[in-house]
Amino acid sequence: MIDDKEIERAVWWLAQSAPQIAEARAEMVFADEYRKSLKAILMAECNETAANAREQFAYAHPKMLAHLQEIKRTVLNFEKLRAQREAASMKIGAWQTQSANYRGIKV
Repeated sequence: MIDDKEIERAVWWLAQSAPQIAEARAEMVFADEYRKSLKAILMAECNETAANAREQFAYAHPKMLAHLQEIKRTVLNFEKLRAQREAASMKIGAWQTQSANYRGIKV
């Protein structure tokens, strides 16, 4: 049985975590979009004339590899928060069903 205190905590957490998940999503989208800018910056630094050589230079550059780690971090953070919010919502849904079933039995 899910008690009322658990539901209160789940509802409170959903309300309190909204700004945090919004920030995490913004960081994730920014990191992904910045990847394109970083690629262009690094390609411009390359002295090669062939486009594929400049692209290879950009993708193999330590700055790009470090940025890919940053993308990984932002996605992981967002997905953890999203999963926690989903779990809280599912708990509330289960409690609603449980409460409706209990009311049905009482009548």
